[in-house]
Amino acid sequence: MRLETARLVIRTFEPQDADPWLAMAVIEAERIFRRLGHWSRVLPADARGLAERQAMRLWAAGDHRVAWLNHVSDRLLGRFTTASGEEQAVILRCLYELRADATRLFPHLPDRRCSWWADAVRVLRWSKSPVVGPVLASQTNRLARKARNHGRAAVVLTALRGHACYETERALLRAASAANPALRHAAVGSLGWWPPYDPDRVVRALRVARTDPDTEIRRAAVSALARLGERAALSEVAAGLHSEEPAIRIETAARIAEEELTWLWPDLETAASASDPDTALAASEALERLRERLLGFAE
Repeated sequence: MRLETARLVIRTFEPQDADPWLAMAVIEAERIFRRLGHWSRVLPADARGLAERQAMRLWAAGDHRVAWLNHVSDRLLGRFTTASGEEQAVILRCLYELRADATRLFPHLPDRRCSWWADAVRVLRWSKSPVVGPVLASQTNRLARKARNHGRAAVVLTALRGHACYETERALLRAASAANPALRHAAVGSLGWWPPYDPDRVVRALRVARTDPDTEIRRAAVSALARLGERAALSEVAAGLHSEEPAIRIETAARIAEEELTWLWPDLETAASASDPDTALAASEALERLRERLLGFAE
């Protein structure tokens, strides 16, 4: 059903369309196309013929689909101000998937009274403006002062991972030692996405977080150290791909993609050739997710 729906979507969209729901469907169709080669290895023999036919249909529309995705961000940005609140939320989620720069929608910080505030902050991760990082860092510091705003502060801390600047790093390091575990988790998870301005201080903070009583914070610290190339952290994560438990191998593959641990790309490629079909499929999916995160959908 997903493949047939994707095929119909590709046949019906027009170049001038700026419907965010349609855009999400086209993104899903592109995802399906990129994964069909992996899925075909585990499909029953009687289903492979259908999968091959669907793959050919998606391949035939590939250039049109990618060209449309290359331009849809600008059309969605133009539609945003006249859209309903519900549609604005979907536009923001779509722009996040496309890694679009939505700075022009928010000459000032997004209005916290809007239902889609968290989506707006999230998409600002991809802003190319050198001003956004320091502004978001300042907002994080203000929000973190009051307990009732800690949930919002955690949202902003997560968006900071897209902004390499000294102000951002200082805000993350400050929050990494906060009393609230939600703030510590968001801050630690946003470190290691770029070469640190103060490497000694960042690595020291991450090693402290590695001993945190909260399991998720310890896990985030290991992932951050792995992004920075620390061998012990990389070995710890990679060990999961060789676990005797299939569930751990599958979870590790997903973690590598989610945390963008590109140092472990070769390990994923090895796992994608595993004799266990579930492990191979999970590793293949992780590789595709890494490609999407690094290259986007419209390359």
